[in-house]
Amino acid sequence: MLHLMTIKKIKSLGIDPNKEQFSKDELVSIVQAGIQMDYDTEHNKIIVPFFDTFPGPLYWVNSDLIYLLTNRLVPLAEGSSHKDLIGKIVGETEHDGFLSIALRKFFASNNQVFAWSAKILSNNESRWYQFTACRYNHGEKDTAIVYGFDITAQRDLLLQIEESDRRARNALNRLEKSNAMLSYSRKMEALAEMSDAIAHEINNPLAIINGRFTFMYRKGINDQENFQQKCSQYAKSILNAVRRISVITDSLKIFSNASGSGDIEVINILELINKSVTKFKKTYNSWTKIDVRLKSIKSKILVECKPSQIENAFLRILENSFYAIKDLNESWIEIDFIEQELNFNIKITDSGIRFSDDIADKIFQPFFTTKEVGEGSGLGLNVAKGIIDDHGGEIVFDRDSKNTSFIVTLPKAKRSHIDE
Repeated sequence: MLHLMTIKKIKSLGIDPNKEQFSKDELVSIVQAGIQMDYDTEHNKIIVPFFDTFPGPLYWVNSDLIYLLTNRLVPLAEGSSHKDLIGKIVGETEHDGFLSIALRKFFASNNQVFAWSAKILSNNESRWYQFTACRYNHGEKDTAIVYGFDITAQRDLLLQIEESDRRARNALNRLEKSNAMLSYSRKMEALAEMSDAIAHEINNPLAIINGRFTFMYRKGINDQENFQQKCSQYAKSILNAVRRISVITDSLKIFSNASGSGDIEVINILELINKSVTKFKKTYNSWTKIDVRLKSIKSKILVECKPSQIENAFLRILENSFYAIKDLNESWIEIDFIEQELNFNIKITDSGIRFSDDIADKIFQPFFTTKEVGEGSGLGLNVAKGIIDDHGGEIVFDRDSKNTSFIVTLPKAKRSHIDE
């Protein structure tokens, strides 16, 4: 039963003394207040009841490391009582070495509060406690009120969380390594496939050149008849083969440095498209006449870009159309424009039949081609996509169109005029 003075002191702290259980903060406040009460003959009646009902180890020690008071939950040697510690020096038993080290540090400092955790043996079971030492001046000597709360469950949970985190991080590291190895493997496979495709694409025209020159050499030595006519015929074949190699090497240069040199300018997109169309006609209309229909647009649309790269991107799309429609009865390419608030769409449609979905899923892959052997490089659309992506735009295959159609989207320039 609580001492009357104790009940009054508890009430003065704003705590209900009739509570079945006090909170951690309430317990600490009561113990500190109890010790601050007169240390007289009533001492045991006032303080001891709270020391003994405290839910963890509780000590009152002076700066000479002499026990003034303890409770029944302090760790003890077998057969000992916590009352036996009163008047003894902290650290004399094997059960309070942790307390001696911490309190020496505490009294040697100017700190008012000192906290640490320790593993102690209690009732033949090892438990973890969070200890707090609070400085309290009692008479001529400093004293410390030391209280501990059992944190074994919290610590075990923390260790479980840390272990789970460690396992998760290890699993993530293994996954990242696996992904890196898989990525490397895929890159090597793609590189091998690309190298094979490059060798194949270049070897074909080289074989033509070698065969034609060999024939011309032998014909010139052994048979002068019709030699000039054959030379003219084979020269055209050699020229076409050289042109194919040139297209492949040019595409590879752009493919390897799609975001390379060139200054960013604000320019009218129609100018770039016109330049691409002009280059396209100059290069390919000598082979087959293609009707390029460029729809008009009233407003001037400005884009911020590297002009040579965007021009190249459109040229690659036009080249892709050329190889697809050059042998058709109707060979035309139509370029239409759709202006939006922030973007500008360029729709390029040719007279070819729309690709199947299987082909449409692969058309932007490097070296994927539906052309006959010896035609094109398989890099055109991939290069165009890389350039357009680097400019913050997008190129998509129009699956709803009856004919083969690509839609290029480019953001409008943020500046409203071309820099002089």
